Amino acid sequence: MTSAHLHRVPEGLQRLRRRFGFDNNDLRRSVDRRQWAVGLTATVAFAAIALPLCAGMASLAHRSGVRAEAAQTSTHHLVDARVARTETENTGQVRYSFALLTWTTPDGRAHWTTLPARKSMRPGTVRRVWVDGSGEPTRRPQSHADTVTATAFAGTAAVGAAGAPPLAVYLLVRRRCERRRARMWEADWARLDRRQVN
Repeated sequence: MTSAHLHRVPEGLQRLRRRFGFDNNDLRRSVDRRQWAVGLTATVAFAAIALPLCAGMASLAHRSGVRAEAAQTSTHHLVDARVARTETENTGQVRYSFALLTWTTPDGRAHWTTLPARKSMRPGTVRRVWVDGSGEPTRRPQSHADTVTATAFAGTAAVGAAGAPPLAVYLLVRRRCERRRARMWEADWARLDRRQVN
């Protein structure tokens, strides 16, 4: 390591100290250092809490999603449902069209559901619908893309939850520090005015 490189390290640390308000600058007041200290503490607290919380929540959501994928894939399946009839309701402002679909499970039980009617859905036409293990209508099985989306949402929500308290504390302290600085500026200007008068 060269001597020039050795000199860069202290200079970099000095710049970092000045940036975070921990230098011996006479123009920097104690209220400024207090605000910077709270801000740095809040940042460290956020990093210490957010990373493990995000990892834990994301892992939990992913494991839950994978289990849901396996469970729904094994029970949910498509059946051919026949359009029994279509109806239209007009409320005066909005017009609704829906179709009644029926199907029979292998055990002979009849099932039905209603869906928004498209122009191509006429009585007698066939539409494939998702049903669960008991033959009742349900949503399509959860895909791996759904699991990834839920995992990302859980991790993001965890980061937001971890960051909210430190940010709230910092904003409260900053507001008080700004009020303190304003009072100090007013006192300094008042002293300067008195000196000019005298």
